[in-house]
Amino acid sequence: MNWHDKSILVLGAGDTGVSVVRWAVGMGARVRIADTRDDPPGAAELAAECPACDLVTGPFSAALFGDAELVVASPGVAVAGPACDAAVARAIAQGKKFVGDVELFAWEQDRLARQGQRPKMIGITGSNGKSTVTAMTGEMCRAAGANTVVAGNIGLPVLDAARQAREPGGRTRRAARGDARDRAGSDPARPDPTGRDLPTRGASRRPGSSTRATARGPQSAPGGDAETMPRLARYIAARTVARRGSR
Repeated sequence: MNWHDKSILVLGAGDTGVSVVRWAVGMGARVRIADTRDDPPGAAELAAECPACDLVTGPFSAALFGDAELVVASPGVAVAGPACDAAVARAIAQGKKFVGDVELFAWEQDRLARQGQRPKMIGITGSNGKSTVTAMTGEMCRAAGANTVVAGNIGLPVLDAARQAREPGGRTRRAARGDARDRAGSDPARPDPTGRDLPTRGASRRPGSSTRATARGPQSAPGGDAETMPRLARYIAARTVARRGSR
């Protein structure tokens, strides 16, 4: 996709929304952000990093979508079902293209694949245990000596990870990610109806297929803590290397 001078509307000024704005601005797009809250959590960050971008707060209106060539909805913003905002539903009915941050991430991976530069990725999804498995997998990759980024709901938003990987010396060898969810979307109490899972080619929404995941770090992972998990990961990695060497 040619981002230069494209008009992009980002719905939601939480963690995911801010990461989308950074990505789109860095790619040369014209960006407007909208959030139903009067004081969204990312407002100060956006003002400091992207002062040229317009932040619109309050209820969504039909005029908001007028010149948008692409609408990027944060996971906390419903795009289907009974929780879908009326203005969002009208924009979809009028043919506006809606995507999420995972779709943008997948587009970037396709671009890198065509250039032979795509990093190896491990996708982790499901209903329960994502945070624990993601943290564990990241520690195992690090223990095995891989340059690792954990992205998703317990690490960087996926587009922040992709943006950092584009910087000199920032390419990653492993990107372990959990089921991406906006930690501060337009309605943090609302279940995510989009069902976004792995960053795959042509990622699509499956309304009602999953519920919102709570952001947790390794320190709150069931059955482990911030010290135990890295030790266990190093042990497993060492055992794996030893077994390979004995074959």
